[in-house]
Amino acid sequence: STFYGAKHIEKACLAWLKVNLLSHLPEHPHHLREISTALMATLISSPDLFVMQTEFSVYVLLRLWLFLTFHQTWDGNPQDAVLMSHKFFQDRAKSKKKFFLETPEGQSYVTVFKKLRLNHLVNHHMDMEMLLTDRILPRKWMYPVYQNQWQLLLRTDQGIDRGPQNFATEEFDKVCLRCGRTLNNSGQQHMWRWTGFNMGLDLIVTYDNGNLS
Repeated sequence: STFYGAKHIEKACLAWLKVNLLSHLPEHPHHLREISTALMATLISSPDLFVMQTEFSVYVLLRLWLFLTFHQTWDGNPQDAVLMSHKFFQDRAKSKKKFFLETPEGQSYVTVFKKLRLNHLVNHHMDMEMLLTDRILPRKWMYPVYQNQWQLLLRTDQGIDRGPQNFATEEFDKVCLRCGRTLNNSGQQHMWRWTGFNMGLDLIVTYDNGNLS
């Protein structure tokens, strides 16, 4: 579309990918592996990306994308691909001392993983365990995140922190927690509960006849 100057087509394709990257592309590994590093960085940094479940889902998607990129001939069940990507990095971590993104083969993917919202990846102990044992993200990336989150937790616990004040839209878009659900049955009431907010109340969401509350 860029070659032919059809910017409206390029915009429409990007919009489709932002909606379907996490909900549709994992079911089609041969298409997921075709996404370039530049395009992937653009997609996952966008505030308009439809993140299914939580931000940790974006990390899992990138891990799957890496596995498919390094295994161009792999072709199988999409669910097996997710399991294989997990096993691949777990096995690699047992024999390799360096974090993946600090290796020569990982350098070209640094810009993509830098777009992850790291502070939202460390809110659940099972997610934390996976991050540590995958050894993809360098320790030096994560230490400032741990320190900031711990300081924030202490300030909140002591009643000092009152949350962000006067956030500009651009700033909010860069740091906000993106979380979504797929509602398969139209016309029915849906209710779900977001938990794990250590610095706030659980969030109960209701969708009924087009109204979200």
